[in-house]
This record gives sequence, C-alpha cells and structure tokens, in this order.
Amino acid sequence: MVEVYLLKNHTPEETLYLLSPYLLLEEREHIQRYRNLQDRSNSLLGMLAIKYLLENKDLGSSPIFREATGKPYVKLPGWKGGISISHSGKTVACAITSNGAVGVDIEEFHEIDVNVAKEILSHQELKAFQKLHTLKDQHTFIFKQWTLKEAYLKATGMGLQNTLLSDIEFTTSGQPKLIAEESWSFFSSMMNVSLYLSLCYACQMSQEIQPKIMTVQELESHFSQS
Repeated sequence: MVEVYLLKNHTPEETLYLLSPYLLLEEREHIQRYRNLQDRSNSLLGMLAIKYLLENKDLGSSPIFREATGKPYVKLPGWKGGISISHSGKTVACAITSNGAVGVDIEEFHEIDVNVAKEILSHQELKAFQKLHTLKDQHTFIFKQWTLKEAYLKATGMGLQNTLLSDIEFTTSGQPKLIAEESWSFFSSMMNVSLYLSLCYACQMSQEIQPKIMTVQELESHFSQS
C-alpha cells in the first residue's frame, strides 16, 4: 500500500521555532544544509510527517537516516516499507509504503526557459514536446516528465550525481511507464493549477493513489503530547 500526504507551510519561521525541538541533533544538522529558510522549514516538516505516520501505524519511532545519495530511510524491526520526502515552494509531500521502495517528487509551477527541455527530456520525449504549440502545454509536459524522473531516482536511490535526466525515458501519453523497465509503478498528476506531483513505487498492487492533506497543527499536536 502506498500513501501520499501534502502539507502547506505558510509560516516557515514559526514552524521551525515550534517544531525543530522534536528532531534529533543529526536531523537538525541535515536541515541546516539548506540556505533558504523555507527549504529548511519544509525539510523539517517532511521528516516529522514521516515520523508521525510511522507512530500512528504503531510501527514505532526511528530517526530519519540518509544514504550517501540523500535517500531517506528508517530502521524499524520487521518493517520492509519505504519513505520519501519532497518539497517545493510552500508545499511539502511525503510518501510511505508498507512494502518496497518509493519516491515522490513535487514541483510548484514557475517560469522556466523551455530550452531546459533538452536537459530533461530524452530524444523521443523531445520529439513529443516539439509537437506542442502552447507555452502552457509545453510547461506541463516538462514538469510531468521532470517530476517522474526525479521520483524514479529517489525511489532507486541513484540520485542525480551520476545520472542525466535525459538518459531516462518515459512514455509521453496515457499512464506513465518507464521505457525498458517494468519493475516500477508510477502515478503523476497536476494537483492544482500550480503544483505537479509524481510518484514511483515498487509495489505492484493495483490501487488508486489519492494524496491526502496533513496540517502543521496535526504535527504540533502529536509531538507536543508524545
């Protein structure tokens, strides 16, 4: 089973002040790597959201560890699931599976130079992109393929250090599929007019992905009582 949650972080400074005490020292050190206040606060929320979900499922409590590529994971007895965190702008996303790896990526829409398509899209994807006539359609296409590839890299733990996004190829219509790779399932959707979300997961079960809303207040209430 795959679960996805979205949080809005409109008061990043207040969020950092109220909730950072609930992170361990090494977790606080991780969020300090971000120069931007909003990003630090978003990273904090992502980690606490994962801890909150695990504890609510009576799976226990675990620090958020990181692989060399930055992929987050937890250590819990007998648990074979995966976790993933993403944030963009004022939105935070987290994903958790009961079995197998998972990767989530979100991007708030922003102005981009469409020439960046050559850095993100494969040769075949670029052909599909060049057939689009409106700037809106071009941006939507770029954000969809971009978030799918980022979600895949997060799920596999490969990271961007040794991987070119243009080397990864997805189908360009219908249900997203990774070309020449069938061991992963994907979900991709425009959540609203300004946010695109993509999900990659190893679970082969058929299920409808419906991201749920979580609030900063929920997290504050939970951790203040724990």
